[in-house]
Amino acid sequence: MDAQRILFRFRKEGQARFLSHHDLMRLVERALRRAALPVRMSEGYHPHPRLSIVLALPLGVAADDEALEVQFQPPVAPAHALTELQAQAPAGIAFTAADALPAGVRARVESVVYEATLPPEGPIEPAHIEQFLARDSMVIERSTPKATRSLDIRPAVDWVQLDGSTVRFQVRIGPGSTPRPLEVLQALMATHAAHSTAIPLRRTHLNLAPFPSNDEESPRTPATEKATPNAT
Repeated sequence: MDAQRILFRFRKEGQARFLSHHDLMRLVERALRRAALPVRMSEGYHPHPRLSIVLALPLGVAADDEALEVQFQPPVAPAHALTELQAQAPAGIAFTAADALPAGVRARVESVVYEATLPPEGPIEPAHIEQFLARDSMVIERSTPKATRSLDIRPAVDWVQLDGSTVRFQVRIGPGSTPRPLEVLQALMATHAAHSTAIPLRRTHLNLAPFPSNDEESPRTPATEKATPNAT
């Protein structure tokens, strides 16, 4: 029998935004164990829970709408799984919704939206955004401990909006390298790019591709359940 997949949506804020991907996964595994939910385990000598973050979040970035996919066997009601998992959520993590996925379907991200609160001096002007959007190409240098390579970030940025001291932009997720939010912010700030690392970033939307309809899988038709975050 195929395992049931449930897609949880969650927020990540406060000190939790400094958790690495590995540390976040470990905390989620502990929360699932405390919740006593029937998570499907892998086979082999070192079994581990079948779960995955749909799109890893850069370190230090807060998020309003992240996604976690967990396999269960036997199946559980999404509302029950959501309530039990939220009751065990670590500080800074709030599980807000749960969807039962159709059999064989995996969540796929199409685009993400980031938001940055700028300092009072406003290092991004409307003219900077107009110039960026008018370009067909914006090549940056991405350096890693092993190498430095060129990356054209412009085609992946769908739009940019400036609302007072807040700048928002949408990045498309596709094949090849996806621009990091800090890289887009630095490109918009131009001569002030050196100060961009001190600007707080938040991922406000994780836009998923629509799930295919499947009338034969009616017991697992996506049905979102909502939860009230813990006060702690």
